[in-house]
Amino acid sequence: MALKLMYITNSPQVAGIASDCGVDRIFVDMEYIGKLMRGAE
Repeated sequence: MALKLMYITNSPQVAGIASDCGVDRIFVDMEYIGKLMRGAE
């Protein structure tokens, strides 16, 4: 079984770079409600 590369980002620009570099799956984090309250950025 081949290794699959996955990347999570909230930046469309970074997602494009990851895609150009051969990442197999890109997750774009669109969550924003309550995120700052939880301390996640």
